[in-house]
Parts: sequence; structure tokens; C-alpha cells
Amino acid sequence: MFHLKTASRIFHPVRQSCTTELSTALKSSAVGGIKYYSSAGKYEIPDKLKDMPDAENPRFFDMVEYFFHKACQTAEDQLIDQLKVSKISLDDKRKKVKGILLCMQSCDHIIEIAFPIRRDSGDYEIITGYRAQHSTHRVPTKGGIRYSLDVSRDEVKALSALMTFKCACVDVPFGGAKAGLKIDPKQYSEHELEKITRRFTLELAKKGFIGPGVDVPAPDMGTGEREMSWIADTYSKTIGHTDINGHACVTGKPINQGGIHGRISATESVQESLERRFGRVGGTIDITPSESFQKRIAGASEKDIVHSGLDYTMERSARAIMKTAMRYNLGLDLRTAAYVNSIEKIFTTFRDAGLAF
Repeated sequence: MFHLKTASRIFHPVRQSCTTELSTALKSSAVGGIKYYSSAGKYEIPDKLKDMPDAENPRFFDMVEYFFHKACQTAEDQLIDQLKVSKISLDDKRKKVKGILLCMQSCDHIIEIAFPIRRDSGDYEIITGYRAQHSTHRVPTKGGIRYSLDVSRDEVKALSALMTFKCACVDVPFGGAKAGLKIDPKQYSEHELEKITRRFTLELAKKGFIGPGVDVPAPDMGTGEREMSWIADTYSKTIGHTDINGHACVTGKPINQGGIHGRISATESVQESLERRFGRVGGTIDITPSESFQKRIAGASEKDIVHSGLDYTMERSARAIMKTAMRYNLGLDLRTAAYVNSIEKIFTTFRDAGLAF
């Protein structure tokens, strides 16, 4: 498996990091009272975040925002060059890039939900939960649901933003999202957890924060197949009762509740469907694997095959990050390179789809 620690050997020599010099020539621009552009028209880290690296206890979302803005500084000139429209002036290109970056950095939607439950003891308790959809540049948005006393609005926003950038970095075509309930699951019975999970699902569904093709949660800290099964069942029997894909409102379900089967059985079902529709019109085609492939696959379990796919994705993404680091002369600042990699891909989606303003 490829590790980032070995990247320096693969891409040796890697040049040392260099500071991006900012020129001074165009107007300043402010949005919502926060300046993102200097008097030179160049992208700047907002004043409230400039001291973030030295802060003793910075907010989680502030850290994510800081690294995003740092990557924007690095990538801005390249993004401007990507706008291959000859009739647009350099100033207009810069404004368009600025607009797209502003769209990227903000959290599209976030909801806070509070609802009561009756515990087994007869006492009542108010449960607080959050769901953030950071970016809907691609849908559905994707991100887990966690149960923890550490859950907060700031944490959910930060994790949803990281989901946006992580999905883009590894070429997964989803926007980022995250949800959390501020509870300690160990302090509740299974019956109580089921009531909490089903009620939270219903509240999310009423507000459009869950659904196939819209927003698809997954297991996270404190949740697993059981909770995902409750969520899928609740959605498909209420708001999604007319949706044939209702159980696709969540991933990580048990197989008997619509979870994904193994790779072989899944591909066989596709083949069987095609044969029922078209028949064996083309006959069969013998495929003979190479000797090296036979040795690798012999005795491989489904888990081995999945891990192989993950290894490939991780290696490909790591190599892409290292290439970005070299292209921008970032040295071993792989975090900035990963953010730049993600920003470039998200920027392309916004650029090709157009903006609504």
C-alpha cells in the first residue's frame, strides 16, 4: 500500500517550499464585511484567520477555513488561466474566480434540530442534533452521522467541509455533508436509541436533509449498521414511501436491508439482468487473465479485493497530491497540495455548470 511517507522517495527530489509573493495592483473587494482580496486584487486570508496557526485552541471550522484560504492563495493564478474565454478581461476573470471561490468556502445549508423523547424511566429529555450540507456543487451530499457528546455546530460544519474536499480529492462525485446527535449512546437503551434515530430521521426528511440523490448519510462514530437500518426504514415508510429507491437514502445498511452485496454477486446480478432482457445474443467471450494476475487473485477474499481497490485509490490520490505539490513548488506541504487538488476539481464543476449570479 502506498503511504505519504514514501512519497518523497517516489518523487525525489522534491523542491523546498516557497512563499507565494503577492503583487499589488487592483481594487479591494469585501463580502459580508470580510475581505478576501487585497488592494492588489489578489486573494488574501481573512484577518480573523491570519493568527490561526499560532492560536492555542482554535475552532475546528476556523482551521478548515484557514487551510482552504491558504490553498486559494496558491491556486488563484492557475484558476484564472483556466478561464479560456478570450472576450473576458483579466479583471473580469479574476472576479469570476473570486465568485467561485466564495461559493466554495461557505456552508450551503446547516440545520439544528431539537426534539423531546420519553425515556424508559418515564423521564423526558431534549435531544439536539445537527446536519450540515457544505457544498451542493455535486449531489447527493455525503457524510456520516455521529453520536457523541462532543458534537457541536462548529464540528459538524468543519467535518462537512472536509467531506467536500476529501470527495473531490479522491474523485468521488459527491458534495460534503455531516450530521451529529449530541448524546452518549452508551447511556441509552436500544429502544431509546431507536426512538432517537427514527425521530431525527423524520425531522431531517421534513426539511429536505435526507434522501436518495439529495443527501445520503452513513455510519460514523457511535453509529453502525443498526442505526442505518432504522434510518432507511423510517425514511422509506414516511416521506420516501413513493420512492422506489427509498432505502438508498443511507449507506452502510445490513445486506438484508438493502446493503451492498459482495463484488462478485453484484456483478453477476447485472449480467443476469442483461441476459434476461437481451438474451445471450453475443455468445460468450473467453477472458484469460495473465499469469501474474492469477497469482495475485488466487485465494483472494472479497475483503482483499475491496482493500486492493482502496489501495489503488489511495495511491492514485497520493501521487496526484505530490504532482500538485511539485507543480506549485510546495515542497512537502502536502496538506495545502491536497486542498489545491480538491479546489481545482470543484472549481471545474462550477466553471462548467455556470453560476446563478
